[in-house]
Amino acid sequence: MIIVRAELDGEDCLRRLSVLGHASTVNGRPGTNIVCAAVTGIVRATAEAIAGRSTIGATGAAARPGESLVEVVKSEPEDADWLRGVTDVLEAGIRRLAAEHPGEVDFTISKTRR
Repeated sequence: MIIVRAELDGEDCLRRLSVLGHASTVNGRPGTNIVCAAVTGIVRATAEAIAGRSTIGATGAAARPGESLVEVVKSEPEDADWLRGVTDVLEAGIRRLAAEHPGEVDFTISKTRR
């Protein structure tokens, strides 16, 4: 099971994204599950987009296989629309995977006020 947790601010912009776990494997070998690959691709693309935005400060870590964390620690008011768009794509992609593969992906979004 892949557990994906996203925290959004009051403007529906991503502030924290954590991913833990792997999807099941048909033949018992890691790296052979298409759902796991899809989640990884969406999360990596999100992290890369955020890291590439010069006006956004972010931290990230992938301490072990099957774990990743992205935190937006600083953004400017003019980043809100862009970051909301990135957040919308992340949410749509992961939500779709969770709906199609409920035994493989558990997705929760919470909203905070910052």
